[in-house]
Amino acid sequence: MTGKRAAQLLRAGSDPLAPASAEDRTTPLDIAREMTAPPGSAAAVLIRAAGSWSVDTHSFFPPELRARAIELLLFSYQLASSLGLPELPSVFLEVITPLAVCRPVAEAQPRSIRVTVRSMVHAELTIVIETSAPLRVLLDAYAAKFGLDKHALSLSLDGRLVRPTDTASGLKLSRTRDEPAVLHHVRVRA
Repeated sequence: MTGKRAAQLLRAGSDPLAPASAEDRTTPLDIAREMTAPPGSAAAVLIRAAGSWSVDTHSFFPPELRARAIELLLFSYQLASSLGLPELPSVFLEVITPLAVCRPVAEAQPRSIRVTVRSMVHAELTIVIETSAPLRVLLDAYAAKFGLDKHALSLSLDGRLVRPTDTASGLKLSRTRDEPAVLHHVRVRA
């Protein structure tokens, strides 16, 4: 990857501190720091861009954050003018704006999720699965619990057929703290 492409991705909102996965907490910045980073390389761009907002890192932030920085600095000039405090823009530039203009922190994704399978024919089954596990594990568990042929079962979610290879994270299944995610209607094929 080129430095130019890395800068484009950062401006588009890519997070240099986002872990690769829930299991692998390595970030792009970690990888960049391990590399030799010649000027202009993707690694050099990541290392430079990963810091707090500053005049030097401004161009690596997404448009909405760059706009926020500009608004704050314009406000600081207006406020300085109305209060007669010519040093105020410097305080905004060096202290306030870096604290106010931050990349969003990626939420850690849960590694497991409690899922309930409901059927109109059989009782429901609630199990905990890894969010990265194929939903075939639900079919296997449901078939074993009720003595059914797992190849004759299928799942649907909100009226759409769910493939056995789909995952909870891929389907963006979520749950509240106390309620499981629910897959409805196990259909038994004849």
